[in-house]
Amino acid sequence: MFFNSLEFLVFFPIVVGLYLMVPDRFRWMLLLAASYYFYAAWRLEYLILIIASTLIDYGAALRMDTASSKRGKRSWLIVSLVSNLGILFSF
Repeated sequence: MFFNSLEFLVFFPIVVGLYLMVPDRFRWMLLLAASYYFYAAWRLEYLILIIASTLIDYGAALRMDTASSKRGKRSWLIVSLVSNLGILFSF
């Protein structure tokens, strides 16, 4: 799905409408599902990339939260950045 397609013209208002109707605590789930659908609608193979990126970033964020030193937090940030830039560079 492209941003300038008819499919996106239908998709976007539906997501915005659902976002406004869903309770605050569930909005992140809606946006995550909508993002996954957006990537899968373009090419199903790219869904694996965004799921991998999500898991890497989530794991790095959890490690940053539990890291006691600034250096430890920075190390996990670098892991996240390098993995995401590596995915971007390879594709």
